[in-house]
Amino acid sequence: MAGHLIARGYGPRRIRQVLGQKGLDDTLIDHTLADCSDEEILAEQARRMLAKRRASLNREADARKRRQKAYRYLMGRGFSADIIHTIIDDA
Repeated sequence: MAGHLIARGYGPRRIRQVLGQKGLDDTLIDHTLADCSDEEILAEQARRMLAKRRASLNREADARKRRQKAYRYLMGRGFSADIIHTIIDDA
């Protein structure tokens, strides 16, 4: 299930939430997520998710609101604030 969620573009926080809702033990979840905790991979995954959303974000004329929308979108997908700031600052 974790692999499926990763392939769909979800970050570690969202995956932890979904697996926890399925009743899996926290230790098992930690072990599963340890394999996908490389920041470079997570940053690239977040970039891909943001690229898919780019057209709708570009409709927003105000740059500050555009950044806020991108932040909320990536946070909702389960990415950490550090990764989100890195991605948004690069864009």
